[in-house]
Amino acid sequence: TAKGWSLSLNKELGLFSGKDYAAKDDLVKVPATTTEIPHRERFTIVFANTTPDGTSLDLEWEKLRISVPITTDTKAQVDANIKAATANAWRPHSSAARYLLDNGGDLAAALKYADQSIAIQSTWNNNWVRADILKKQNNVVEAKKSAQVALELGNKEKTGFFAKEQIEKALKEWK
Repeated sequence: TAKGWSLSLNKELGLFSGKDYAAKDDLVKVPATTTEIPHRERFTIVFANTTPDGTSLDLEWEKLRISVPITTDTKAQVDANIKAATANAWRPHSSAARYLLDNGGDLAAALKYADQSIAIQSTWNNNWVRADILKKQNNVVEAKKSAQVALELGNKEKTGFFAKEQIEKALKEWK
């Protein structure tokens, strides 16, 4: 137009085979800048001026480059990914401890994994694993303390506290 260029992506694939253009079929329409370039025989699509927070989509043909800026909030996306990835970082340690406990493994190593899990995020699950390990090591006093923590944390859960009866029974029986 007289005011400048815009780039449209239209859902109608048959526009080049005689169909009429209809703006209502545009999926996206964005403003674009143009610059003159040395002659380019073939149509080329280039992503240029790329930074951590954006890039420029450049369409080049003949002596014209049409540039469309594309931006993203990389920091927010990375922060969200880090939060999602680390939200359950306690689980592998707790699972390793439970595996060693249930399969005759090294109880000292199992306790170390349980403690690492709790250090990341204290949950009813990893405290219960710790309690089971301590009980198997005949450290009943510490086992009961961990079981009590597990029970208290589990009672705060809205869903997923399936070991409540088992923990309550252990607290009564462990002497």
